[in-house]
Amino acid sequence: MRQLFSLAPGKKTGNNADHGDMVGEMASMIDNLAFDVCDVSGDIETVNKRVAQQAGQFQELDADAAQMYDANSSIHIACRKAATTAASARDDIERYSDDTKSAIAEIEDLVQAAQNFAERFEGVNESLKQVSKVAVNIEDITRQTNLLSLNARIEAARAGVAGKGFAVVAGEVKHLADQTRQLTKSIEETIARLTREVNTLSEESLCTADKATVAHNGTAAILNAFGRLNENITGINEDMGSIKESTDASMKRCNDVTQKISQLVGGVIESARALEHATERTSKVMNDSESIIQSVAERGIQSADTLIINNTIKAAQKIANRLERAIQSGELGYNDIFDQNYTPIPNTNPEEFMARYTEWADSVFPSIQEPLLASDSRILFCAAVDTNGYLPRNNNKLAHAARDDPEWNEINRRQRRFFANEVTLAAARNTKPILVQTVRRLMEDGRYQMVKDLSIPIYVQGRHWGAMRCGFHVAYTKDWHD
Repeated sequence: MRQLFSLAPGKKTGNNADHGDMVGEMASMIDNLAFDVCDVSGDIETVNKRVAQQAGQFQELDADAAQMYDANSSIHIACRKAATTAASARDDIERYSDDTKSAIAEIEDLVQAAQNFAERFEGVNESLKQVSKVAVNIEDITRQTNLLSLNARIEAARAGVAGKGFAVVAGEVKHLADQTRQLTKSIEETIARLTREVNTLSEESLCTADKATVAHNGTAAILNAFGRLNENITGINEDMGSIKESTDASMKRCNDVTQKISQLVGGVIESARALEHATERTSKVMNDSESIIQSVAERGIQSADTLIINNTIKAAQKIANRLERAIQSGELGYNDIFDQNYTPIPNTNPEEFMARYTEWADSVFPSIQEPLLASDSRILFCAAVDTNGYLPRNNNKLAHAARDDPEWNEINRRQRRFFANEVTLAAARNTKPILVQTVRRLMEDGRYQMVKDLSIPIYVQGRHWGAMRCGFHVAYTKDWHD
């Protein structure tokens, strides 16, 4: 945080010394007030940044809580769907179990029927065997009949004419015996074929009975598996119920947390607005202090900073004169002095740049800047910058040779670089006779030190080139640990 105010140097006027002392004392008090306001404003800005950061963090936390609530809600919905699915699966399993029981009963009937068929086939086979025996007996009778027929024909032949009738009968008997033999043979073949078919059907029936038994055992195993599955799904359903209850409680807690976080976010945002308003008020107080200091300065009131201001004015004038002489002598061209085509210097970290006047400034500026630095122990730095915040040559203590250490270079080699922050640009582009900015400078030990940043504009042949900056500290510091 900074305070901007301009001072016009002059001499103290008036005939009343007591009045002048009083005005000087008032100016000093106002100056201290400006420091205090700047310090408080800096504290408020720091707190405001922290609160804004916390507000962002709370908003992220609020979003995370809402996301967690949504996740729990999704889990709750998933559990409810899973419970419904589990209940439906349990109903399906119970139905399938009933169907399986019916199938087992039917398979048992099939096994029994197959076994009955096997038994019946055995009975048929026995009957066929009996028929086969009868056919064998018929065959025996047929052979005997043929033999008798042959004997009868022989006797008929011996009898001559008297035996002709008997011969006819014997022939018919033979013919009947032959037919009986053929029929018996056909019956035997049929019985053999039926026996083979019956045996095949019997074997297949037994095989079917075995397969039916296997199917029965497998179906029983499936039924047992359905039973275990039903038990597992019942357990899952109960677990889903427990999870649903837990998610219900978790959702309620998440909702409570989300509401509390939302209230906290609202409170933090309100605090940030209040701090922003406080910053605006302190800025107004600083502006009022600026107006008072400006008014006092215009009346030539001397202060503790007058000597530093005067020496800085002289140094700015010397820089301006030296630049104009360089143009006159041909050391630099007019366009060289106002060159803004900055060329990056390779292999520099932080990156450095060269302008056409940089090397000239490297040899000339120290003879003006170093005496000013040594003129008062309060001065921290003094260097000339152009209107873009480019610093060609810093004080010797800040212009060491670069190392392969960017952090070391950042602190010890602060030149040929741009310092384009708000304070530097305000100083570099200032066209008022004097500009003093009060800033808080963060020290290495974590403390803030109040510093005045003095800026005197530099003109070259009537054109604004930049400014002579001089930073010097005030008498006290404030502890503040980030």
